[in-house]
Amino acid sequence: MSDQSLADHLRFYRLRAALTQGELAERTGVSVRAIRDLERGRALTPHVRSLRLLADGLDLADSEAAQLLALGAGNRTVPAAEVRDEREFAFPSASAGFVGRQSELSWVLEQAEAAGDAVVTRVGVVHGPPGMGKTSLVLTAAHRLREHFPDGCHFVDLGGMSKDPLSAEQAAGRLLRSLGVQVRALPTDPAELFGHYRSLLRERSVLLVLDDAGDAAQVRPLLAASAGSFVLVTSRNVLPDLDGAQRLDLGLMDHEAAVQVLTGIVGDQRCASEPAAVAEVARLCERVPLALRIAGRRLASRPEWSITGFAEQLADSANTLSLLSAGNLQVRAAFELSHRQLSPEAAVMFRRLALAPGRDVGLDLAARLAEQSTATADVALSELADASLVRPGGEPDRYSFHDLLLLFAGEKLAASSDDVEACRQLMIRWLLTKAITASRFFHPDDEPLADDVAVFGDLGAAERWLDREADSWLGALRLAVARERHADVLELAHAMHWYSDHRGAGETWLEVYGAGLDAARVVGTAHDVAVQLNFVTWTLGFVFLRYRDALLVGEEAIALTERENDVIELAWAHLYRSVLKGFLKDLDDAVSSGQRALELFQSAGYETGVTIACNAFGDALVAAGRVDEGLRYQREAIARHLAVIGPRGGSSDDNLASIYLSHSDTLLRNGEVGDAGRAIDQAERLLSTGSVWGRASSHHMRGKYLLALGHDEKAYDELSVSMELVKSTSRRVQLLTMLADLAEKLGRPDEAREHRVRGVALLGRPDLTLNRAETAEIAAALGVPIEVFIN
Repeated sequence: MSDQSLADHLRFYRLRAALTQGELAERTGVSVRAIRDLERGRALTPHVRSLRLLADGLDLADSEAAQLLALGAGNRTVPAAEVRDEREFAFPSASAGFVGRQSELSWVLEQAEAAGDAVVTRVGVVHGPPGMGKTSLVLTAAHRLREHFPDGCHFVDLGGMSKDPLSAEQAAGRLLRSLGVQVRALPTDPAELFGHYRSLLRERSVLLVLDDAGDAAQVRPLLAASAGSFVLVTSRNVLPDLDGAQRLDLGLMDHEAAVQVLTGIVGDQRCASEPAAVAEVARLCERVPLALRIAGRRLASRPEWSITGFAEQLADSANTLSLLSAGNLQVRAAFELSHRQLSPEAAVMFRRLALAPGRDVGLDLAARLAEQSTATADVALSELADASLVRPGGEPDRYSFHDLLLLFAGEKLAASSDDVEACRQLMIRWLLTKAITASRFFHPDDEPLADDVAVFGDLGAAERWLDREADSWLGALRLAVARERHADVLELAHAMHWYSDHRGAGETWLEVYGAGLDAARVVGTAHDVAVQLNFVTWTLGFVFLRYRDALLVGEEAIALTERENDVIELAWAHLYRSVLKGFLKDLDDAVSSGQRALELFQSAGYETGVTIACNAFGDALVAAGRVDEGLRYQREAIARHLAVIGPRGGSSDDNLASIYLSHSDTLLRNGEVGDAGRAIDQAERLLSTGSVWGRASSHHMRGKYLLALGHDEKAYDELSVSMELVKSTSRRVQLLTMLADLAEKLGRPDEAREHRVRGVALLGRPDLTLNRAETAEIAAALGVPIEVFIN
């Protein structure tokens, strides 16, 4: 099934038919408002009859009509299963409003089914942070499993998080009573009690639900049932020392299920009147079931409240946890139960993690925050993970927690005697210093310093750290900006140049270099300002494709560097101007600026700049129709790079790969297909794994090369990979047009239609940078009127 929405498909089909919403309404009898809501994605449960009328009115093919109906049906809510009468089943009631968690529920049911074939008692542990709905999940499963266990289903609340949890003996006594043993007949000696418990269960097939286990010691003596039995345990702790158990880590709900929980409590009609506000409340509740239930109850008990107003109050982090309280249900209290079990070291770690600027944290940063040794921090984090107060990340020694727990940790930090601002300032400097150290490995002109090697070892380790800790060092930069630490901000922005060339998101670099420019204007020299102006020019023009905005900043850089006689930065400014003018088809200016950049770098004796300028000048010459001259300069760029800089790896390799890719495009244009293929091979060998832009370009060029050879199927695959890597809206829509045409040629009309649907959706986006002629050409290729997109 396509990842595109019903809204995108309906809009595509209407535009393809050259119909306005009013004309489609008149043709089908479906109201304009209904059509508008469908195209905006506001109609979550569209009527099948309306979709059929629209399909007929749009003259859709059978396959297209079927897909439209399927997309509409995909939005429907499946009613919750009917819960059995509690009087028939000696168990706590399951939640009648249980929604979502279908895959998790299936897991529990599958574990129970497997218990029938097991040679020992099967044990399933459902663990997760406070408020995730562990008990609700297992009770819903237990009610469905009633008939699978003819000898009984039994439940006991172990109270593991309470001040007075049940001992294993007390739990065994309660279970024996539920098995029909009279209180007066219960043995008083623990050994006899457990012996009687084991003898009763040995020949029975039962379901035991042991809720809220504090540790494995509470659970282990109760695992005495027969081989056909199933013991289902819930716990905030992972219970890693409970051998042989199958585990389910219960995390946050998905967004749709979270909205369904709220809607089920607050009411369909009220939620339908403020759908955006309901979605925002679900987001602010972090999709935590307990928080959602509390928010829903508060709204349900106050029918006069606006959901939008409640969402605005909830968005104030100072009030969030207090607002998430309804009667005896409190998010803060649920968190407190787990927090009070922590060791002193883990408690310090938990509250200090509130200072971490990223969405997750590594062991080295956590140790720095808690002012603990690495070994102590490792033990503390493991304790927090076992208690489900942090979650292990996708890599070893990385952890995260959701925003509500983060707010709770912040409250604990504020109530402590810790010097919060001193801790934060130390963290900022540590992160920025480490990021600056890592970024120095990417400078093509300098060998790494011995001190830098002592920290990271090599370029690969430096790259992994920068990629992994991107949220953290960028968060530290933001904190430094807020505290007017201009020198630190400028140092980081200056250091990131070569690392940023082929890595990271454009928004990151616009923020980094925008902050660097602001800092340079306060504490920097004219040279510092020029450097940051050039970086901003690069980001706007080469990452965001905002060519004219980039040129405006670049002209400021040229004026400043000419006035200050800053030759190298003037050369960079002209180089960027050459490429931008080429993008805008101002080819004479592109050639003259490219030549000027090359001459300036040569006069300064800056070989790295000469190499890059040779390639840029060659590109400008090729665009201007002077292909032979352009090829000569591209070849000179490759030769200079290999002779002067050498294939040292890292950023230098990515830069050389970029030159090879540019060269391959020119070779294809010149009909030298074999040489183009060899140039692409060279580029692919040189690209680093972190160069997303480079990999997107290499797949794009490989696709064009295969097209030139007539290998349409392989070309389609390569261009599809490039499509998934490219971030620019303009480049994506151009690739989608190529893919649509290729899909038609390969006899895949459904795929061609999907590409066109996606292309039309992108053509309407405000970040599109295509000019009128380019937009008209692509709109025509996609089969929709250009007037829709150009006013």
